[in-house]
Amino acid sequence: MNERSKRCQVVTSCVECYRRKKKCDRKRPCNNCLTRRVPECCTYEHNVSTRDNVHIGSSRTGSISAAQNSESQLAWGADESPISGSHVDQSELWTTHTLAQDVIQTLGGEGQRATSLAQTPWHTQSSNYQALVSQLPPISSIRNIVEYYFEHMNWSYEIVQQYYCKSLLTQWVEASETTASINLGLLSRDLQYFPALVFQIMALTLMYIPLSEAAKFLHVTDGQSLDTQSNHYGDLGMKLMDLLGRRNPSVVGVQHDLVRFAWLKNFGCGKNSLRSLQDAVRQAQELGLHQQKVIRQRNGPMEETLRSFWYDEHLRRLWVLIFAWDRVNASLNGHPVLVDGLSCNIKVPLDCVFPKDPAKTIPMSLGIAGGDTPSPFSVHIFRYTLACVIQKIRTSNQGVKDYSIVRRYHERMVETLDDLPSILRPVHLQPDLSWDSEYRFLQYQREDVSTTLNIFLLALHRPYIHTHSESRCAALDASLSILESQERLFARADKRHRKYFGHAFYTVSAAILVTMIVARHPSQDQNIRARIRRTLAQAIEQLSQIRNINSIAGSALPLILACYEKMETALREADTTVVLPTAPTQTPVASLNELPDFSASLDTTSGFPLEAHEVARDQPMIDANSVDINFTADGSSHAIPYQDKGLENTSDYDVSYWINNIQNISGFATNIQEELRWDALFG
Repeated sequence: MNERSKRCQVVTSCVECYRRKKKCDRKRPCNNCLTRRVPECCTYEHNVSTRDNVHIGSSRTGSISAAQNSESQLAWGADESPISGSHVDQSELWTTHTLAQDVIQTLGGEGQRATSLAQTPWHTQSSNYQALVSQLPPISSIRNIVEYYFEHMNWSYEIVQQYYCKSLLTQWVEASETTASINLGLLSRDLQYFPALVFQIMALTLMYIPLSEAAKFLHVTDGQSLDTQSNHYGDLGMKLMDLLGRRNPSVVGVQHDLVRFAWLKNFGCGKNSLRSLQDAVRQAQELGLHQQKVIRQRNGPMEETLRSFWYDEHLRRLWVLIFAWDRVNASLNGHPVLVDGLSCNIKVPLDCVFPKDPAKTIPMSLGIAGGDTPSPFSVHIFRYTLACVIQKIRTSNQGVKDYSIVRRYHERMVETLDDLPSILRPVHLQPDLSWDSEYRFLQYQREDVSTTLNIFLLALHRPYIHTHSESRCAALDASLSILESQERLFARADKRHRKYFGHAFYTVSAAILVTMIVARHPSQDQNIRARIRRTLAQAIEQLSQIRNINSIAGSALPLILACYEKMETALREADTTVVLPTAPTQTPVASLNELPDFSASLDTTSGFPLEAHEVARDQPMIDANSVDINFTADGSSHAIPYQDKGLENTSDYDVSYWINNIQNISGFATNIQEELRWDALFG
């Protein structure tokens, strides 16, 4: 073809749209660049023709000028840093509504996401972003709250690493103090989302921080005002996330949703906490956190390679948390798992304390014996190991066809205790207590280890409770161990913290299961009966103490008392027809093969001496009539009016939830085979 006959192709799209092979509307900036939040990248190699400008019309010029005006409106004075909130009336942060009303509005917004940043005009995005960020407290207060979180709370979650959080906080402060205006397009995605994460960290911290500490840098007067402020900050974080959107994921966005998940779970908001976990899973998978990265030695300084390694370690830890929490949630609530474990191939993170300076730290895990200090992440690796066992069960096509599979997985779960550092082993395995005075979190993590193991053992044996005596024995022992562990945690907990999820949910679930198993299959061992009665009596006492501040305890206590009466009735009926055998000697059980016939007695693995559970004679330790509760047809209580304490009354775990829970475990299902499917158990 003649060269002169070729048409000269003029590129009228912006550089970004041309590179991405997207249709460009040739505005300045174009819609695609606005949607992707990179307006500064919207440039043209050739001028847009006059015809295109005429076609766009006068409204085009108006939108450009509006965007320019919006940037000028973002300019802050020297004494009005956006992170200080000094120009915001602090009284506006308080609301005249009750905390329960606030959280209903908040959670309603989470179910129906607000308009995202990508769907909002650019000038509105920036002004809305500034309005939310300006409600952060002064930087000194933020630093104090963040310091408290890492010193006293992060060991329980390990969602955020202190090194990266402080680095982002420094960058954010510099960006807000050294520039006349903030252009969101010039900030990294992590930095854009960082204020939302700060809001959630503050919300979670205010749930646990003592009032005396919080009063040093916040205007709070009592525990109720702390809860109100906590809810307010969590609400602001969600509004920022909804404004920015989740279509372009970021690591900080994943962390925000995980912290939000923990906050909602603490208040018993099961459905909304699941949504936050779903958001975290979706973003994490889009970022590829479930896929192992290859870290190679760089040609430059060793510091760069070390930084890359530890950042990858940080991301792997984040995924381990997501995977394990997903499996625990599914085992507790019976919903399908969110993560397909078949696509995960990451290496298990190092069991060590995350370094204060990754660029100067050689990666190694020496353990306590090798000179390491206790690592808060050990318990999360333990939970992840158990979750991987559950994953193998899910992918197995066996199950009810061969009960030996259950025995094998039971032994494998119990064997995971052998890999734990001696400082984290449960009470009955004689842990090393020499570090407890310096690292107080160890005594809480030991109970976490015990509870987590027994939750997974219950999930394993639950389908076989009514068909195999070995599973009845294992499930009953696991439930009693959970109750005993929760009893120790309850004794250590601050009274203000007893309204939260963990201090009631695990106790209620285990107590209901114990009463239902014994009611259907009464034990004839007097020492086992004594242990059951003592443990249930303590559980009922705990729930009675908090029933007016913890909605889970308030809704479930009448049902537990009714179940207890049902259990005692079954034991009395069994005594009239069966000669009671002599109690066998207790030995710890690591294998189901060692378990005796449940109908004769129940061996235990708790490690507590039988003498601690013995009573003078076989009689109930609880009299339902002595508890100040009146039963109604729906299981509710009207003896003591339920006090409106705020957020704790918005729990999803109401009477209907526990009634359904009883129906699922009582053995009255018409189709037993349906209960025995692996996919029904593990999603």
